[in-house]
Amino acid sequence: MTDPIRELAKHNIPTYLGSYSALEKYFGYRENNDKFIYTDASLFELAREFEEIQYPGYPLSDAVLVFRDNRYIFKCLDSGRKLRTEPFTVLELLYEPQREVFLDPMGIYHNLREDVLVPENMDYPNWVILFEAAKLVSKFHYSTNGNMTLRVDGRDKPPEDCQRELLIGVLSGKYPNKGFSLLLKSGFIEEFWPEIFIMTETSHSKDYHPEGNVWEHTLEALKFRKKQNIELSLALLLHDIGKAYSVSYGDKPFYNHSIVGTRIARKFLRRLKFPEETIENVLFLIKHHMFPHAMIKMPPYRREKIMESELFPMLLEVYRADISSSYNELDNYYEACRIYKNYLRERKNPFKSLKSVKLHRPL
Repeated sequence: MTDPIRELAKHNIPTYLGSYSALEKYFGYRENNDKFIYTDASLFELAREFEEIQYPGYPLSDAVLVFRDNRYIFKCLDSGRKLRTEPFTVLELLYEPQREVFLDPMGIYHNLREDVLVPENMDYPNWVILFEAAKLVSKFHYSTNGNMTLRVDGRDKPPEDCQRELLIGVLSGKYPNKGFSLLLKSGFIEEFWPEIFIMTETSHSKDYHPEGNVWEHTLEALKFRKKQNIELSLALLLHDIGKAYSVSYGDKPFYNHSIVGTRIARKFLRRLKFPEETIENVLFLIKHHMFPHAMIKMPPYRREKIMESELFPMLLEVYRADISSSYNELDNYYEACRIYKNYLRERKNPFKSLKSVKLHRPL
């Protein structure tokens, strides 16, 4: 099978980029792994065309297809004409790949570059509107200007699948701090993500963390990402989640917090139904996020087991963002990179490192 959009085009079925994908195209953002597709195909036609298509029941979509590391999130239309079904006007934009043109069937073009989100359809549950607002402010320049006072509590519980999609949407944006701030004010994080909320109540020593408490440190660390990779982002979000559950030991206020954090993070990610491979990768990054700092003083044989992991370059990125958020010098990070490069060089040519070793004939 070729690209699903091209596959539908072969059958002369009108297909468009919509929602976040159309906005990313409009603002010239790098394409995301999630493709939001609006199509004239019916659910029956989608099922006939794509055997692996799924129907997860998300409020604003009809079907999902995973193809070559991308997710195609489908919504069925009628010849490009839309009813006002989106919570915010900016989500009504369409883009037609075949002609490479934007379409504005609902007349919302003037809203695209406004700073404040304009509500469109408030008939959805509060959590649906809140989730879309949080994703929009995380991905783009928009804000709610403090005019959204949506509250979400236990009487209006979002499904775990939708909570996972929310977290992915916020973390895949350039400004996740804006989305998390909105979710925090709404009461959502306190009610449904207590493991995250407790970080807002966990203090840091100002000597080591002038940026603030554990939550403020976490948001600051996310700002130093170079890529919005989801595993890297989840690891940064959760790397200090164990601090609130750790005890002091000697001069260490959060003793073993990385180990404790893996247990808390595992339960959290499983509750939101993340794939097990993703969970295990994130747990590796959380467990060893202090390793690059310690490896400088380790003998080579002790650090090789961690460095041989394919995740080690990402671990270095977690470490860099972590210490950058605390306004620390990056000397240790650069030294850890140097050690890793030497390790890769020696692994590629192990005999080169033996040239200086004197071999003695056995007696």
